[in-house]
Amino acid sequence: MAMKIAKYIDITYLLTLLITALIVFIFGLTIDFNAIVKPTYYVRCIMDGSIIALPVLLAWASLKKPLAIAINVALVPFLLVNYSYATFFGNFVPLSSYLMVENVNSLLFDNFIYSVKYCWLIVLPLPLLFFVKKGKACRIWPILLVAVVALNAAFIALEIYIANRALKSKGLPTYNRYTDIEFYNIDTDLIVANGLIPYMWIYFCQQLDYTVHYDYTSIDTSLLPNGHDDNNYAFAKGKNLIIIFVESLNSTLINYKIGGNEVCPNLNQMFNDTASISAIVKPQVQLGRSSDAHFIVNTGLLPLHDKFTSKAIGPMPSIVKALSSYSSFVATTDEKNLWYQHATSKFYGYQENYYAERLNDEYGITHLLDKEILKFTANKAISQPKPFVAQVVTIAMHFPFNRVKEKQEWIMAADSLDNDTKRYLNSAHYFDNSLGEFIGNLKKNNLYDNCVIAIMGDHITNKVGTTVASSNTAMVILNSQCPAGTLPHPVFMRQVDIYPTLLDLMGVNHYQWKGLGHSIFRPTTPNDERVLDNLSEQLILSEYFQHHTF
Repeated sequence: MAMKIAKYIDITYLLTLLITALIVFIFGLTIDFNAIVKPTYYVRCIMDGSIIALPVLLAWASLKKPLAIAINVALVPFLLVNYSYATFFGNFVPLSSYLMVENVNSLLFDNFIYSVKYCWLIVLPLPLLFFVKKGKACRIWPILLVAVVALNAAFIALEIYIANRALKSKGLPTYNRYTDIEFYNIDTDLIVANGLIPYMWIYFCQQLDYTVHYDYTSIDTSLLPNGHDDNNYAFAKGKNLIIIFVESLNSTLINYKIGGNEVCPNLNQMFNDTASISAIVKPQVQLGRSSDAHFIVNTGLLPLHDKFTSKAIGPMPSIVKALSSYSSFVATTDEKNLWYQHATSKFYGYQENYYAERLNDEYGITHLLDKEILKFTANKAISQPKPFVAQVVTIAMHFPFNRVKEKQEWIMAADSLDNDTKRYLNSAHYFDNSLGEFIGNLKKNNLYDNCVIAIMGDHITNKVGTTVASSNTAMVILNSQCPAGTLPHPVFMRQVDIYPTLLDLMGVNHYQWKGLGHSIFRPTTPNDERVLDNLSEQLILSEYFQHHTF
């Protein structure tokens, strides 16, 4: 029977089905490995593979071999790119991202190559399947073709029904309107428990609609209770402000030791110093990660939940604009157009942006890692008009943690750690040394005492072992002049709370935009995060800030 079916249903369709089903299977396990013990998961992988491969069958049935080959060729990057993305963020690449070719660079390519590993061996044969048979295409019985199409339609209907039931069980809206769907920690349920196709369908359709029905009056009402006008906590008023975003800083790095040796001794000393403002911080960078913490800290807003924030925004209120009398600059290890950082820094109000290409062309800095960017910042601070605000972005601790060539043998020899964790800790040690040199350079040039230095993680990384994995990042503010005992040590906060905390600390509460968070100096009950998500999305997508001046 199987041979008869293979004779009348093109073998390329069957093999495409099996290959795509296998990739879907691996895709789901990347998100939730426990799915391997669920029998229904295997069935749904076959269903998903069949649906994805269906266009190949239809093209072949119409005797349009070039079209069928083109579809299979297109499946290769589609499956691999989405698999790579899932290993980082646990879901699909947003539909709008496929046109963002300007963000394809060596960093992204390294991450892609490392994350897909051997999956390309599974996917690569797809375009070659059409050369298995010789001569003309096998005839496909019309009745059998209709039966296969009907079966796939039934698969789609069943998966939609199951996913809809899962949404209802969580008290979330069903998808009679795609844009009503709220993806709050249900991605794993939709993909692993309910199938890939309904998740892909909802997620992609959601990307198509950037329209927000907004009411400026209701937005203004929501913003009224937020913020303070006094400067009772302006302990650092008039000082220079340096914000350092540390790539993938897990809070577990604080006081982490290997054989009695501290991985980050400088950061530990700063964090444990009771004169510092030290915090364990809940990351809120959402799914797209395109803006990381830069957007949250600069503006006091939350990024869009599943769209690319850095592409959607225009001129925004910011901590830089609150410090309007300050000169300002950004120093980053990234390329000019990566995640639109050059454009967003202008939207925030920074006067100068020193990115990778500019640092190479104007300053001859070719090897650009944390040590170089921090050294440049310290030197730039000498000549920068005072007071100033500077933003620095590091890179060494970015996955796959292979940028630091100097290896610490006492870290790399730790048998209890996997290779990714060792490389991460080695990169963290390198950053810590660079940070120590940066502080030393500021002190050497008599700048340190007049600088508030906020060192914070942009987000966490989940690409490390359990001993280093964390759901939180960390922050330490040096030289704040905050009296001992004013705050707990450490204090627990969210990333959205950093902006109003800096307004307090720098004495600029006259600035009308207070952000959506709460200063850690103020006794408040934080708002529900979903409320903040919805309000932030309205503010961004309704172009609220293009119609209101702050």
